[in-house]
Amino acid sequence: MEEQKQNSPSRFGRRSDEGLVYLWKNFASNTTAHGFSNILMSSHISIRLLWIAVIIVCQVLLYLQINPLVIRFFQKPTKTKLYLQEESSQVFPVITLCNTNGIKQSQMINLLAHEQFSDIAEELETKKRRKRAARAPKQGANRSFTKDNWKPPPKTTEDEDSEDYFEVDEADIKEYAMKMRILSRLGNIAQDEKEEIFKYGYTKDDMIIECKWKDYYNCKADRWWKPVWHWRYGNCYSFNVPDQSINKTVLKVTGAGPDHGLKVKLDLHQEEYLTDYLTETAGIVLHIGEQGGRVEPYSDGFNLAPNFAHYLTLSKTKVVRADPFNNGTCVQHSRRDLGNRSFSNQFISKYSVHACREICLARKQLNHCGCSSYWLPSLNGSRTCDENDMTCADTYWQQAIEGKLDCLADCRQPCNEVKYEIESSFRKYPIKMKETDKKLKEENEDEQLQLLVSFKTLETKVIEDEEYYFLENLLGDIGGQLGLFSGISALTCIELLFFLVNTIVVISTTVRWYCCYIPAKKGSVQNFDMNSNFKS
Repeated sequence: MEEQKQNSPSRFGRRSDEGLVYLWKNFASNTTAHGFSNILMSSHISIRLLWIAVIIVCQVLLYLQINPLVIRFFQKPTKTKLYLQEESSQVFPVITLCNTNGIKQSQMINLLAHEQFSDIAEELETKKRRKRAARAPKQGANRSFTKDNWKPPPKTTEDEDSEDYFEVDEADIKEYAMKMRILSRLGNIAQDEKEEIFKYGYTKDDMIIECKWKDYYNCKADRWWKPVWHWRYGNCYSFNVPDQSINKTVLKVTGAGPDHGLKVKLDLHQEEYLTDYLTETAGIVLHIGEQGGRVEPYSDGFNLAPNFAHYLTLSKTKVVRADPFNNGTCVQHSRRDLGNRSFSNQFISKYSVHACREICLARKQLNHCGCSSYWLPSLNGSRTCDENDMTCADTYWQQAIEGKLDCLADCRQPCNEVKYEIESSFRKYPIKMKETDKKLKEENEDEQLQLLVSFKTLETKVIEDEEYYFLENLLGDIGGQLGLFSGISALTCIELLFFLVNTIVVISTTVRWYCCYIPAKKGSVQNFDMNSNFKS
């Protein structure tokens, strides 16, 4: 009976060597974590308090070090990696050529006869006669601007420190307005009569005198050039655009240098220039882009002057952006629909920020003005804004420039993008001719130019963003901080786990003791007393 009493739950729950104090002393004296054994083994209370303070300070420092690591992990940071990628061949880019003069002068009569120009044809003719008369010299009139007879208008006090002080000429405003009206009418024709618009500009044979691919293949035929109409430059022609209908694939090069590129001789036909309406400069606008990319020579073009041979060498750069949260930080080509693209950009297949912003602005104008500007993509057959709609259309254009529309936030950078870095050099062209060829020289003077495009190297420069802080990095950094400030390792964590399990067992045993064993014991004693009283 005595042995049973010693092994009873009450004895087990209250023995000091089996209680929480024993567990704590055993853990503190045997754990591999630093500092806890010193608290237990120190003989003086001041030393124990010192060790407790040191441990608390180390735990605070540990928290201050681990907290930024956890925050960094959930932010999913990225790093930029730059390297050169060797290539055995390169896909030749799309080469687009445009004349700065979009409409031929010889076609102006036919253009003015079009119904789109019926209301401004007479105004254009009147303006042309006035300009012709203004160029004629008048007696007694000195219309030259010299140092003596021209002075800038005086500035007011308010304008002296202002950057917004500009002289606005009413004639320039009218000139600009007429130019916008002409381009708007052309946009309507391009939208409604897609084949009709091409006859007013330069044909491929007008522009391209000679074309050589890899210095010996003749590439002047129509199958090599795809016509595309641009709102500013009229007829443009793109080289190396794939066409499945004629089984034409993308051209590639296996070497760098002039012998592995495109050589084109071009004619400007300046006698056809409309200097009063469309352009004040002569030349060719060149656009170089990736396959399926957006062709926009007005914003991304490269100007080529006549009377020179231009040598352009290309270096390919591939940009890979990361989307660590998969929430559209960058845009995959397959995830963004650019909508019903305009005729001027008919072979776009890849997403671009510029095209997205233009389509966003076109949608804003279409929803609020019922039309879109002539230089924007047409959506769902929408009409082009005329002079009556310009106030409404320009309002949203100004908001887009100032960043007040949501187009900037909605149109993010593509996750994969190819760019071409261009290095340019030039020579005099054509060469000086003999006196016997003087007439031929005069005919070709300032009318022709030569273009040679090739790769500088077949290497691709890759700029890649990638995640660099993963779970294993976080665990490694936390383990290092734990070892530095507390001396805790993976085995220490197992020791702590056993300590917690034993603590839970002791607490649960104690709870059962107070809840079950003690009330039962009191009940048996009461019954015993009642029986004793009954016997007595």
